[in-house]
Amino acid sequence: MTTRVLSPATARSPFVMSNGQSVAQVPGTLLDVADHLADQLAANGWTRVATVGTSGQRPSSNASAVGAGVAQQGSLFWDTTLAALILFDGTAWRNPATGAAV
Repeated sequence: MTTRVLSPATARSPFVMSNGQSVAQVPGTLLDVADHLADQLAANGWTRVATVGTSGQRPSSNASAVGAGVAQQGSLFWDTTLAALILFDGTAWRNPATGAAV
């Protein structure tokens, strides 16, 4: 899966990830990276925002499904189709600002 991360609150020298990619650490920078790279960045001061993808890539809400791609109550997802952060309430994905199912 892909995770959106937010750069550290203070500027730092570029960080080189295990895949060799150098990323600027400028406050306010958002970056979408593979989970294992998000782990590296989080260990170096970046903040995890949420799993990210299109509406069709949302984690499964099927209660009988298992694995990393299954939504749990309270899961956050940045939906690039909606350009919005959404929340799984255990049954449906919802806009946390309005409560509306999305």
